[in-house]
Amino acid sequence: MVLCGIFVASTYSSAEEAFVTDTLQITFRTGPSLENKIISVLASGQAVEVLGTEGDWTHIQLLKDGEPINEGWVMSRYLITRQPWEMQARARYRESREYKEKATDLEKELGEAVRREQRLDVALKDTAAALEDLKKELESKK
Repeated sequence: MVLCGIFVASTYSSAEEAFVTDTLQITFRTGPSLENKIISVLASGQAVEVLGTEGDWTHIQLLKDGEPINEGWVMSRYLITRQPWEMQARARYRESREYKEKATDLEKELGEAVRREQRLDVALKDTAAALEDLKKELESKK
């Protein structure tokens, strides 16, 4: 369960994906207490797999490219089930750029189609005029 963006430990089940919260960095420890050795410091957005909980601590496995690389413990309050806002914003920015590029390409195609239609319209009018001339010539020869 997420409560104002804060993870509530009792709601995680095993092998559920989570993320380090929008906090800048958190400690990744060998066990579920502050007395345990710090293995490393995790940055916001680090993907982890939840293996279980013990009190205020969550047993996690670090993921890299979707593959597990290391197990340890973090304080549960620093995990969230949604992607951090910065990651979401970057994804929306990339999508926005892609849409802008597609829109630019579509505008070019539309411009080309309009020009082609104008050329065809002129050709149609010329052909219709030539047909009328031929009809008149045929009628005069009858």
